[in-house]
Amino acid sequence: MNEKLGILMYLAPPKLVSASAFLANMRNFPAKHELIIYSDHNYSAEWPVVFKLSGDVEIAKTEKNRTAVNNLVFFLGLRIAANRGYTHVMILEHDCRVNVAGWDDIIWQEFLSKNPSAIMGGSMVVFNPCSFNRKAAQGFEELLSKSVGNRIMPLSVCGTSHLAEQRPSCIFPNGAFAIYRLDWLLKIFPEVLGTPQQYIELSKTQKTWDYEIGIQLWNEFKENSYQHVVSLESIYSGYGNILCSEDERKQWLTEGKIVGVHQIKSDWKGPEPKAVSAEAAPIVPVASIPAKKVRIFIVTYANDFSYLEYCLRSIKKFAIGFSGVTILVPTKDVHALREIISQVGIENVTVKSGYEWKGKGMLWHLMQKCRSDEWCPDADYV
Repeated sequence: MNEKLGILMYLAPPKLVSASAFLANMRNFPAKHELIIYSDHNYSAEWPVVFKLSGDVEIAKTEKNRTAVNNLVFFLGLRIAANRGYTHVMILEHDCRVNVAGWDDIIWQEFLSKNPSAIMGGSMVVFNPCSFNRKAAQGFEELLSKSVGNRIMPLSVCGTSHLAEQRPSCIFPNGAFAIYRLDWLLKIFPEVLGTPQQYIELSKTQKTWDYEIGIQLWNEFKENSYQHVVSLESIYSGYGNILCSEDERKQWLTEGKIVGVHQIKSDWKGPEPKAVSAEAAPIVPVASIPAKKVRIFIVTYANDFSYLEYCLRSIKKFAIGFSGVTILVPTKDVHALREIISQVGIENVTVKSGYEWKGKGMLWHLMQKCRSDEWCPDADYV
């Protein structure tokens, strides 16, 4: 299945948030993929794709759950994402800022290249990493080791029990700037696609939505939860100013240490875009015009994945000048293929699938090679 990636941003009415600063930042540095703003205020004059909510999100407000309104906002976003046919969704809050055109593609590429089958990614928060069992503690240790030396801030780690008391762990990204796989979210929150009464009631009964996602992840995968998350280094999303100040976060973004940051509570519109004047723009000689796009196309199946692994490792180590790799497999082998890609750590791989002809698998594979121009539509040569 090809990924359909989208970005969702709930923007409260201007009287409640500094909407103008966020919108200015997004206009200065356009995203590559669709960015939808949804709100109870009509921002259609200021942004191309806007969903105007028909009701007031305050309908979920209750004294028993202070996060109910925020939960409802998130669930309404999931409904929009499902209607748009997204496979993955990136969530932003209004106090996020970015610093380069196509910023989202950098984040998406990091997420998909590190673990194409991951359920979520972002600036990770971990509760009780060493309170469940040894395997869980080792998973946490591995998560730390993968980002050592590259991360600008340490992971957020919290504890809720005594050292000798066994308790479940919990791992999730700070939801203010994070990526999620939509099919899994809709599985754990089926009410989202139900009636308004169902998803409003869901909003009132859940803990803070990103924390609740972490609880649900642990309930399903236990100590294997670490295999389903990606700690992103291209962004930073934190809680308040305990670990770092807003000025530090602005500096990281301005210096290009990251491409996106949260929280910016001020009216700062982000770094100024770098303008290139006509006089300063270099004249590109014919010889330096980019070459034609040449893509590697592989048609294979699960029985040959032991060979495919070495093929991909060889491509990763030695192949240069190619626009990427497209791999086509029978639909039933997609999950195993994504695991191989993740193990190898190769980037810029597109996974495609189809249903083999019964009893004529080899013939089907040969036919797909003859259709390589259809499977690799952006390539000049395959």
